[in-house]
Amino acid sequence: MSKDKGLQTRHPKLKHQKLKTNMKMILFSLILMLATIQLFAQDNGVEMADKLRSDGKIYVVVACIVIILLGLLAYLFSIDKRLKKIEKENSPKN
Repeated sequence: MSKDKGLQTRHPKLKHQKLKTNMKMILFSLILMLATIQLFAQDNGVEMADKLRSDGKIYVVVACIVIILLGLLAYLFSIDKRLKKIEKENSPKN
């Protein structure tokens, strides 16, 4: 009987602690949202991107990014292919 009473007394504390944690998370989220709203209020264009676009160099930047991403994808596919081969060799024969 005393065991049940102990659980009843601890339960409100846990509920209060959970509520306190949730309130902290909500407050933190609101603070972050307010900080980002201030950033949206600044309406300065991105000068570097405008300059690259006007010079036609933005295409060089985009091409470099595409080449890097294609290289990463090719590397991942080669690793996957090798891993499948190793798994096939090490799988138990049925």
